[in-house]
Amino acid sequence: MKTYCVYIHRKLSDDSIFYIGKGRGGKRARSKSARSQLWKRIEAKHGRTVEIVLEGITNEQACELESFLIAEIGRDSLSNMTDGGEGTPGRFVSEKTRSIVSAKNKGRPPTREAIESALKKTRKPVVSLCGMSFKSISEAARFVQPGSPRSAKISISSCCNGRQGQERAYGIEFRFEVDGRPYLGNHIKEKKVFNSSGFSFCSPKEAGEWCISRGFSTKASVAAGNIVSVLKGRIKSAYGMAWWRDGQDPIEYISPSSRRISNMRAGA
Repeated sequence: MKTYCVYIHRKLSDDSIFYIGKGRGGKRARSKSARSQLWKRIEAKHGRTVEIVLEGITNEQACELESFLIAEIGRDSLSNMTDGGEGTPGRFVSEKTRSIVSAKNKGRPPTREAIESALKKTRKPVVSLCGMSFKSISEAARFVQPGSPRSAKISISSCCNGRQGQERAYGIEFRFEVDGRPYLGNHIKEKKVFNSSGFSFCSPKEAGEWCISRGFSTKASVAAGNIVSVLKGRIKSAYGMAWWRDGQDPIEYISPSSRRISNMRAGA
């Protein structure tokens, strides 16, 4: 059933995105229940606004779009605890069941080994070409910007991933450490996107930012979501253009009115 939506939560303080989720209708998007402690701390400190990215889609489509947006923005910048795409639609957990699970796990914190194992999986050592080393991007961000490390993480992450034009962050050349040495390559997997106006982009996210610069949309995340819907074949066009990925044949843009006329003639 096409009753699901994908939504984002933004901080009132600076309008930055701090959570991406999916749910049935808009009720879940505005609910504060069953949120993580990190989400609650951010919401309490900065407030939030709710934005529906795309609605009227199936659960499978919502899972796919949610996972895509989380991957594009990066979990380092979000309060999401997973990569998205999870959840059991229509499942209701009673208060009794919740109480039993809560009582069973109360007073049983994860072991130090479990915590260290989780950190090893998510952390990547970071070094600078001038000889400094850090356990993670977060630690490097706290070093250069003790007052606002979250904003520094974005710049350092772009630098470590080898994004073109972002070779330095705060005057320092940061890189991920691979096999004991700074990795000088590009970690970013480009997903080239083309449109029928003759423009190409490294990713749907970059294409969404271009749409903002042209006045086609006011939100890059919304534009990227619509472009992804075209790439997945859910809709025919977005912002008066056809869109396709690298390796696919170019697609000619056909306006909705022309498509309707063509369909009417075909059915006559």
